[in-house]
Amino acid sequence: MRRLVENVDWQDELDRAKFIPEFVKSFSAGTKRLANVYDVFAAEHIELLLADAVDYEWEDGNVNLGHRFVALIERAGYRHKPDLGEDGQPLLRRTTPLHLLFRSSSIRCRDGQCLARRLFRIYDRIDTNYVDVESTTGLTHFHVACKFQCIDVVERFLALGRVDPNGFLGPDSPLCLALRAKNKRIVELLLDNGADPNLADAKGSTPLHMMSKNKYDSFWAEILLERCNEGFKPVRIDARDRMGNTPLLLALSRGHRTLVDFLLRRGADPNLASAKGLTPLHLICGSANVDDDDDDSLKTFFEISDEFGDPRRVRIDAQSKVGNTALHVAVGCFGGNYRRKSVELLLRRGADPNLANAKGESCLHVICRRNNDDDDNDDTLKIFFEINDEVQRTLRLDVRDKRGNAPLHLALLAKRRKAAELLMNRGADLKLANADGSTPLHLLFLGSRPFPLDFVRRFFEISDARPFPVEIDARDKKGNTPLHLAVRHIDQVPHSVELMERGADLNLADADGSTTLHLILQSHATYGDPVTMIMMVASRFLQRQPPSIEARNKRGQTPLHLALLHRHRMSTHFLLSRYELTDPNLADADGHTPLHVACWAGLDDQLAERFFRVYGPRLRVDARDAKGRTPLYMALNRRHRSKLVELLLRHGADPNSVDEAEGLTPLHILSKHYYSGDRAKMFFEICAERNQVVRIDVEDELGRTPLQWAVAKLLPSMVDILLDRGADLSNFVFPNATYFAAKLKPRSGENSHCFKLRLASGALACVDHLARRGYELEHGQALMIMKTFKDCGLWEEPLPAERWYDDDEAFATQAREIRIGDLTLHELIRLSPGEAEKRVAYQDYFELWHQNKLSKLAEARQAACCRHLCEMMAGRFYRGWTLYQFWEKLIWYRLPLECCEMILENLSNQDLYNVCLAAASL
Repeated sequence: MRRLVENVDWQDELDRAKFIPEFVKSFSAGTKRLANVYDVFAAEHIELLLADAVDYEWEDGNVNLGHRFVALIERAGYRHKPDLGEDGQPLLRRTTPLHLLFRSSSIRCRDGQCLARRLFRIYDRIDTNYVDVESTTGLTHFHVACKFQCIDVVERFLALGRVDPNGFLGPDSPLCLALRAKNKRIVELLLDNGADPNLADAKGSTPLHMMSKNKYDSFWAEILLERCNEGFKPVRIDARDRMGNTPLLLALSRGHRTLVDFLLRRGADPNLASAKGLTPLHLICGSANVDDDDDDSLKTFFEISDEFGDPRRVRIDAQSKVGNTALHVAVGCFGGNYRRKSVELLLRRGADPNLANAKGESCLHVICRRNNDDDDNDDTLKIFFEINDEVQRTLRLDVRDKRGNAPLHLALLAKRRKAAELLMNRGADLKLANADGSTPLHLLFLGSRPFPLDFVRRFFEISDARPFPVEIDARDKKGNTPLHLAVRHIDQVPHSVELMERGADLNLADADGSTTLHLILQSHATYGDPVTMIMMVASRFLQRQPPSIEARNKRGQTPLHLALLHRHRMSTHFLLSRYELTDPNLADADGHTPLHVACWAGLDDQLAERFFRVYGPRLRVDARDAKGRTPLYMALNRRHRSKLVELLLRHGADPNSVDEAEGLTPLHILSKHYYSGDRAKMFFEICAERNQVVRIDVEDELGRTPLQWAVAKLLPSMVDILLDRGADLSNFVFPNATYFAAKLKPRSGENSHCFKLRLASGALACVDHLARRGYELEHGQALMIMKTFKDCGLWEEPLPAERWYDDDEAFATQAREIRIGDLTLHELIRLSPGEAEKRVAYQDYFELWHQNKLSKLAEARQAACCRHLCEMMAGRFYRGWTLYQFWEKLIWYRLPLECCEMILENLSNQDLYNVCLAAASL
């Protein structure tokens, strides 16, 4: 053992930890006994090992080896000897294993008690009440003894008279520690030796507060009170903590009924409130920790309080900081039979049901605003009325809260149908408006969840039976009538009809200037075409009360504007067939006429023809909006507007009108959109039929012609159309890098592979069309095209493996079905670049993309195919421009041209581009 001890590094905690199990195994109980511990260890080494043993985690079976070590040392007779100061007295400031045991969070209670007793036999001198130097709370051995129920040690400390029974340890006094341990004997010892039962911690909590918070049995409170009364130290039963809570309030908040009864019978004040103004009565009526006997607990509370006479009489209408009485709280939990006895008892004892809280809410408000619609909860109000009738209490039905809501308003907002009907039958005012100006009639139609139609009719029955029925067209603060609210929701069509049958005015406008017809067309945009509503209105009421079809809202929109804007086909058809605008050119706040809106939002062909048939002669087809745009401008800027474009042109729209903002003519717009090919042909054909001259080479505000835009947008078909119509090539300037293929990106549904195919084929087809008409591309312009390809990532993906198309029968079958020019795709991809150049034009590649033929292929094959075709197309273009640059500028004619061709044939497109760059730099 001595050899084992000599090998320990006493400053190394890990080395000491390894020593403990070795020591325990050598001197386990029943085998050996350590004869003289001092023969083996130095005292300071034992102290270190004892400190380590307290939190030692290694176990042998179910036995903690650290605790076994302490037992062995204690049995061996080791006793701690204190260090003495110069005055010969023990030095009391040090950290001992007992302090560490107190602070440990990993030791079970029973193990802790056993270990503490052993350690106190080692640290057996009562005159050395060590203070923990590692703690700021003043932890002493006396506190440890109180916590771990070492009764004999506590007795010896107290008998010596050198400890303070009121000395705090952080938040706990010795008395609190003993109460937490639930040791009756130590509690009595401390109280008998001067422990103060009213001593409060930093939060103001006394031992009685602690018992109330932790649901102690009343037995402990009884010990505290009786022992203190015997010693003439009465307990302050109504002491308050920092939150204003008394022990009674805390016991109630924890649902500790036996302690509540005990405190009340011992004189606790039943009216003292917390910092939030909550009295015991509030807590009983609103506790979340309730059981089936909770109503009985309120009865018991009153009975005990009544035993003490007037000074203890409960203040039934005491209000909290937010103004709630106990009755407010009780009715907030009221449902079916739940809390019924409590509510009844409060009312019978004089609780005022009309008192308002800080929000202006009476108990009726609280019941009615509860957002539930089941039978039990709707019976709540009925029961509340019955109880008040029994105790002869008058309820103020129309009292309003701070938002101006009466109970009926809240019941309707919460969709409490039974509650609302009960209030109406009891005489609630049906014309009363809240702070928003909403009457109960407004609230019937507010929101997307409608009341049943029979309830709406019942509302009117009750109203009709009164001397002054409701105003059917009453307005709220936003100018809404009940009809305005009803027509906003598709589920309230029958409700709207009910209002119209009762004479609701269809032409009244709200604060935004919207009439009923505006709101029908505007609000039903979410649900689809509201023609059902319009037809129902039309068939029954419009003849009797014609709508103002030209009424305009604050944005200047007529109902026709809205029908067109929201693409309500059937509604538009209805308006066109039933009513005609006196002025079909009425413009809204943005200057949009109905024709502008139709061209922007779109009309199907049949409806477009009907629109022009109804209004054609009177339409200002070239009317401009606030931004100077004509209807033709809007139609050309949108897809699927070909019929509207045709009708506009046939009705005299100016084909040369200029957009005031950008100087764009219709031809500029056509030249910017990929879907304009067929539309452009139609445009020129109609202009030719009408003998209208189209200005082909007009420039916009940026000085760009339609032909330049068509080239910049990579639209070879449009380039051909413009050239066929006489576009001037002699003054043509090829688009520069600022707008050539600028902002080009994949379209919706177009993957990156097809986008690159469109980019390459479109650009090269445009160049080819220009070249066929005599335009000569310059070297700098060719370099710009190559750089565009590079910037758009045309060569980022690696080339497919050589003969990637072999051994794939599925691809081969599909490729044979796809034609490009006079070849199949299967044939094309097997051609050499030279052969492909002779047989396939750039336009053929573009048509392959345009007709979306590659969509049939699997994505991986589609990607490989696009990359292969782009390489073939661009290689043809790159070699054509690189050959002479290489021959003339880089090798100075030193090789025959044929040799140069052979050299360049083996270069990639990226390499060819680099050669062109090198030549350009010379």
